[in-house]
This record gives sequence, C-alpha cells and structure tokens, in this order.
Amino acid sequence: MKTLSKHLRFFALFFALASTCLLSSVHASSEPARDYWAPLSHEQHHSMGYILSALSRGSIPQLLTNKTRLRDAGAKLRNIHPLRYLCHIFGHQEYLQNLCGIRLHKVFIWPGFLGGEDNGITDGIIGSFKQEDRVGNLRDEHLRDFAEKCNLSYMRLKVCVQHKSWDDLMNYVVDEATKRNTQELYDI
Repeated sequence: MKTLSKHLRFFALFFALASTCLLSSVHASSEPARDYWAPLSHEQHHSMGYILSALSRGSIPQLLTNKTRLRDAGAKLRNIHPLRYLCHIFGHQEYLQNLCGIRLHKVFIWPGFLGGEDNGITDGIIGSFKQEDRVGNLRDEHLRDFAEKCNLSYMRLKVCVQHKSWDDLMNYVVDEATKRNTQELYDI
C-alpha cells in the first residue's frame, strides 16, 4: 500500500509539473497578439528543439530535474504565434518526430503540452490558440499560409478554428505529422 501511495504522489507531482511548466513556451497571457509573420530567431529555434526533444525522449525524473531549464527555454518562445510554432515544427523532420513522440505520452506529457485553461490561467498550445482567437489573431490569411506551407487542408483547419475545436485541430495536425513520419521511415 505504501508503494502505491508513493507512485500516486510521484505521478501527481509530475502531472502538476507537466501542466504548469513544460510548455510554457506557447503560453498565452494578457500579452499583445503574436505576429504570425515574425520569423523565429536562432535562439528560439534551439529552444524549441530542446523542449520538443526533452518532452519526447526524456524520462519523468529527467523532466523533473530539468524543470527550470525547460521553463527558461519556454520563456523564449512566448511571443511565437501558435500556427507559426506548428509550421516551424513541420519544417523540421526531427521536430515532427518529437511531436509525434510527445503525443505517445498521453497520460502526463501530452496534456501538459496541449494545456488549456485552469483557474483562469491559459497555458500550452491550446491556451495560445484561445488567446489568439480572443484577440482576433487567427486570420484567414494565417490559416491559408499555414495550410499551404505544411500541406494541410485549409478547410479542415478553418472549421476547427470556427468551432474553436482546438483538440480536433491538434489531433489533425499530429495525425498528419504521424503519417509523414511513417512515410519517411518507409522511404529510407
């Protein structure tokens, strides 16, 4: 019974960590709208790679140990528009693989990556979508550009945004990433 209690406390601690700091990188707050067209800096590119790699490949103890470093890396990405963030992932095969790997960790890491709203605090990529939607910054031109650059269905993305179906949008994007990863493996 003591062992079970230890495991439950450990997982509760990890879940709290995942949902509060692992992807503060796409943290939505009261900051002004993010510029979809702004390019990522070299530092942001490396911070994104570090976060995606750590979340995809790191063990729970490693993630807990690197909590501060992950939070610091995430802080460098706060001004990135969520569609630009995903577009950048689609432009780098390793990042795509890591995104797919993150979703495999459905219990603790994926929910923290997605985020949402908890007690009025908006976090994660879904929180960023909500924030940009609130300020009218998920424009048709953004969706068209994102769809074209990532070879995704513009209409499917538009329907998700119109219905504020952020989970559906993320599932569609990651499903497409998974298909591309699988195809890439067979093309080698």
